[in-house]
Amino acid sequence: MQPYVILSLGSGLLYGISGLLVKRAMDEGVGVWRLSFYSNLAQTVLYLPLPLVLTGGKWPQNAGVHQLLLPAAAFLVGMLFTTFAIRKGDISIATPLLGSKVVFVSLLAAAVLRAELTRAVWAGAFLVFLGLALLRGGGGKGGSHFWLTVFYSLAGAFSFAACDIMFQSWAPAWGAGWFIPGMFVGVTVMSLFIFPLLEGRLFDLNRRQVGWLLPAVTLNALQSLGISLSLACWGHAAEVNILYSSRGVWMVVMVWLIGKWFGCHEKDHGRKTMLLRLGGATLIILAIVFVIRSH
Repeated sequence: MQPYVILSLGSGLLYGISGLLVKRAMDEGVGVWRLSFYSNLAQTVLYLPLPLVLTGGKWPQNAGVHQLLLPAAAFLVGMLFTTFAIRKGDISIATPLLGSKVVFVSLLAAAVLRAELTRAVWAGAFLVFLGLALLRGGGGKGGSHFWLTVFYSLAGAFSFAACDIMFQSWAPAWGAGWFIPGMFVGVTVMSLFIFPLLEGRLFDLNRRQVGWLLPAVTLNALQSLGISLSLACWGHAAEVNILYSSRGVWMVVMVWLIGKWFGCHEKDHGRKTMLLRLGGATLIILAIVFVIRSH
C-alpha cells in the first residue's frame, strides 16, 4: 500500500476528532477568527523544521514566491469558510459536504493539469457525491442554517481544491521540505489581517477554552501535515482527496457514539437521520476501496 494512502486515511481520522474539539471550543466561546488564527499558527510552527528533515536545508532555485502566496491565500479562505460551516450547522453535515472537494479536485485536475484520471477515480468521485446526498440525512438544522452550511462548506471545499491543485503543480520545484512550511508562513502572515476581527484580545482565553482549543489546533495541524506531505511528495490530488473523504465517515460514527462527550447532540435528530448518514458513509467507503484497488 502506498504511503499516501495511509497518510490520507489517517488524516481523515484525525480530522474527525479535531472537528469535534473545534465545535466544542467554539461552544465554549472561542470565536471563529481567534480559532482560525491559532489553527494557522499551530500548523506553521509544526512545519518549520521540515526543511532540515526533508531537504537538508537547501534553498530551492528558480521558484517564484507567488507559488507560496497563492495556495496560502486559497488555504486561508478555505479554512475560514470551513470554520463558519462548523459554527452554523451540524458538523456531521458540514464535514461530509467538505468531502465534495474531491469532485472539485477531479475537475480542476482534468482542466488545469490535463491529468488523465482512471475510471476507478471517477467512479470513486461519483460514489462520494452520492454519499454526500445521503449524509444530508433529511435532518439537522433547517432553513437558513442548513443552506448557509451548504454554501460555506462548498465554498471551503472549492478553495481547498484550488490549493491542492497548486500544491501538486508547484511543490516539486521547491521540494516538500520548503514548500509546505513556506506556504504556511504565508498563511500565518495573512492571518494577521484577522486581528481587527478578533473577539477581544488575542490571549483573552480562560482555562476551559484553552483546554479544548489546544488539542483542537494540534490535531488539526497534524492531519493537515499528513495531507500536505501526501500531495507534495506523491501528488495524486484526486486519489488523496477521495481517501481523505473518510473524514465524513469518521465524523458520523463519532457524533453517534461519542458526540455527547464533546457536547455535540446531533444524535438527537433521530435514528432515521443517523442511518441515512451512515448509508452515505458506506458509499464513501466504497469510493475508498475503488481508489485503493486501482493502485
